[in-house]
Amino acid sequence: FSGTTDNSTPISWEYVSGDFEFDSGASKKTISEMCVYCVNGAGASVLLSGDNKTFKTIGQIKDSVSFFTGANVTGNAIQVKIEGVSTQTAPQIEGFEFLRGISMGNQRTS
Repeated sequence: FSGTTDNSTPISWEYVSGDFEFDSGASKKTISEMCVYCVNGAGASVLLSGDNKTFKTIGQIKDSVSFFTGANVTGNAIQVKIEGVSTQTAPQIEGFEFLRGISMGNQRTS
């Protein structure tokens, strides 16, 4: 079987990354800018989460290379979620980069 809809309903999809730690797991960081590489993903939402594990929408994919600023998500580990709906060719997430962030050093919570 193949197709682009589920009985004429658009197909919902999502990608959730594992945790990304920078420097060390004890080091807090704030991610402020990132880039997503995704073919056929226009309109999909890009979200980040930090320590509170609540995803924050930082924007929508517009082109095969989309830049996002002002994210300001903080945590010892950062996760990425990309989600959307498709009625055409399936999206291909080719990768992403964290372009700007600040390390706040070792900070642990008891």
